[in-house]
Amino acid sequence: MVILIWCLTLLMLALWSAAGWALHTLLTLGPAWLDKLPGLIGQLPYPAVLERWLPNWQELLIAAAATLQTVFGWLGGAGLLLVWAVWALGTLAMLGLALLLTLAVRRLPAAHQPAATG
Repeated sequence: MVILIWCLTLLMLALWSAAGWALHTLLTLGPAWLDKLPGLIGQLPYPAVLERWLPNWQELLIAAAATLQTVFGWLGGAGLLLVWAVWALGTLAMLGLALLLTLAVRRLPAAHQPAATG
């Protein structure tokens, strides 16, 4: 059980680190890359299928891109520090939770083995 806890923790840490790295990369590009997004949204395949499942999806994506551009511009250089601070706090929380779960599992009473007769 302890091995499972730590394997899942390592998997979650890898995904968490990949998300932090991806956000760091997006913030270092600056908000200018979002200017190209409306043109790319129009080139997505199967727009009729998307429209059926999510009406007005193009307008929603364009509004989300505009909001992201505003947020990225507002964060500026402080965004990188914020990303890594949140990453560090999340990492510490995951490691702490794994440690608590490990201690809880180790404190569980051992399963009783039937005495060997013989």
